[in-house]
Amino acid sequence: MKKFLKLFLMGIAWGCTMNVLIGMVGVATMGPEFLISNVSDYFANIFAGIIIGLGFTLPSVVYEKEEMARGIQVLIHLGIGLVIYFIAAFWRGWIPLQYGIGTVIGMIAGTLAITGVIWFCFYLYYRKEAMRINEKLKEK
Repeated sequence: MKKFLKLFLMGIAWGCTMNVLIGMVGVATMGPEFLISNVSDYFANIFAGIIIGLGFTLPSVVYEKEEMARGIQVLIHLGIGLVIYFIAAFWRGWIPLQYGIGTVIGMIAGTLAITGVIWFCFYLYYRKEAMRINEKLKEK
């Protein structure tokens, strides 16, 4: 239960953090028109971001199943997160269908690339942590 609560709170934090970062980049690159003009859209986007954050953090428990192959773990973890992301992104209009299939494919490819980079950074971090812990254990 403690692990679930920690992942739940991390998911909310990541969802909100990504909302803020995307908003900052959006305004910096596209100008003030990137901002949402009404409060209900703002809250819906925050809610979607939180749900996406939970969709990526909660399934990470799969990495605790050591008997499962790493590839399957990654497929389950990122598969669930990406399905939730794309449902929310289409619901909120973050992937603009009106600009054609090329834009949709580009947005999907960009999302997959960014997700892969974020996952790889976490992988490197936790791998380094495991190496550090193993070194401390060897010292004892």
